[in-house]
Amino acid sequence: DALFAWDATRAEQSSFIIFAMHNGLHPHIRLYLLALVETRLGNLPAARAHAEALTALVPVYGAEALSHHLTRGALARVLWAEGRPAEALAELGRAHTEAWFLLTVASPFYSQAFERWMRAELLTELGRDDEADGWRSSIAERSPYEIVYREV
Repeated sequence: DALFAWDATRAEQSSFIIFAMHNGLHPHIRLYLLALVETRLGNLPAARAHAEALTALVPVYGAEALSHHLTRGALARVLWAEGRPAEALAELGRAHTEAWFLLTVASPFYSQAFERWMRAELLTELGRDDEADGWRSSIAERSPYEIVYREV
């Protein structure tokens, strides 16, 4: 409810480097998170609406790749929940994944940890176990935000 009510357009800009990397991205992050949360709650129409609203936002200058990535990740998660794993995987394939290493270490969004895990799960679901194993074996090598997805 707090995420839904939050006016992300009014988020203050930070001068602290760890938080400043997200300056201007708060509306994108809000819609991305709302799409994931609504999907988790099983409210797929709301999840799809948030993901589609994300596609309408203008990418943030200097963070175009992350803006694009958040959109692709939200849409892929909704497609997966709708029982369309091949389309979800294709959507992830459309994402721009380049990011400066230090950004991936300091941000759960730049790390793309969830999407890397989701890609492995989708590949498994589609019977592409060798590819899935490759993605799983590299999880937790780029960012501490990937540790929660590491299988032991």
